[in-house]
Amino acid sequence: MTDLNTMTKEQLIAMVAQMQANPRKMTVKVSEKGAISVYGFGRFPFTFYASQFDALFTDANIATLRAFRKANDSALAIKA
Repeated sequence: MTDLNTMTKEQLIAMVAQMQANPRKMTVKVSEKGAISVYGFGRFPFTFYASQFDALFTDANIATLRAFRKANDSALAIKA
């Protein structure tokens, strides 16, 4: 593990540039219990069983989620 306290400013800037150039990619897997696990958004995966996935990702629900996000845009935090 790298000790950030001993790194120069230039090394830290280079590290940040590398992290920005290689963002985490989303991956999808079937879990041991047969659920859909989506990785890459945070520390833990989002996990749905097939019935939950199907219920959440209907056209109507996607439209509702997008409308909710748009209506609440000013209150939502952005995580890079």
